[in-house]
Amino acid sequence: MLYLDISPFDIFLYVEVRYKKMDSSEESDKKWIQDPINSLIYLIILEIVDQKVTYGYEIKQLIEKQINESLQGDNVTINYELKFSSLYTILRKLENKFELIKTVDCESSSNSKEKSRRCYTLTKKGKDELLEIKSEWILFYSMLKRLFNMGYISYE
Repeated sequence: MLYLDISPFDIFLYVEVRYKKMDSSEESDKKWIQDPINSLIYLIILEIVDQKVTYGYEIKQLIEKQINESLQGDNVTINYELKFSSLYTILRKLENKFELIKTVDCESSSNSKEKSRRCYTLTKKGKDELLEIKSEWILFYSMLKRLFNMGYISYE
């Protein structure tokens, strides 16, 4: 298992905060930041699904909780919300297009009339891809860290 000295959520927060701070006059410049956000959402979803078999609503709750808790105490007021339509679009892509996750039936609740939930688990390909994506983000983070330390990028 790879050890991340910074979580995907930390990188996501940096990118998300930067995105939210852009004013409306920079509309055309917002596109550059969308790909990192999307790839981090994919990574976070894969990480959650790797930890346990889970369903869409729980994935949404875990992502929002982690991101919003990570922002507490900062001088930033962002209440991140992942839209269900975005989440389920990503889940369908991860399952049908990339074959990184698969749908399984979850144990149904005690109410026998309730239909079973669609839960998600990683495929073998998904486990391999998750390790590769983590490696890429570790490299990306290391490069950013060096650029900050060398003074090429500032926090201001």
